[in-house]
Amino acid sequence: MPCDFHPLLLVLGDAAELRHFSNLLSCFAATGARVELTEAGMFSEDTRVMLRELDPEKPERPGLWVREAGTHPVLDWRLTREQAEDFADDVLKTANGESRAGSSTLECEELNEIRVKVSFGEFEDQFLLGNMW
Repeated sequence: MPCDFHPLLLVLGDAAELRHFSNLLSCFAATGARVELTEAGMFSEDTRVMLRELDPEKPERPGLWVREAGTHPVLDWRLTREQAEDFADDVLKTANGESRAGSSTLECEELNEIRVKVSFGEFEDQFLLGNMW
């Protein structure tokens, strides 16, 4: 959901879809191999998210950042393997209904990073598709 002053990557799904996302994060944590989330089974209408290991040799910050803006943006999600494993655990808890809010927020606590909100059952289709009013 694009927003000028508070960007957010919203990841929605049922329990099986969120478990798949958790598994992707766990596999990344184990191997450090780059993952393009859409190619790995995460659906998006218009945005590509590239997950890659944070390079400690480069002056880059962890978190989710815009790499290419425009009609079909590309986001660069730079994580350590440890962060990815922590995020996988958070997503799995959300999928299993162990999250009090029904969602989790994945962030590296970097100023101006784009937060990732993972939600299970928090939004209804009619709200997301604009059929509410």
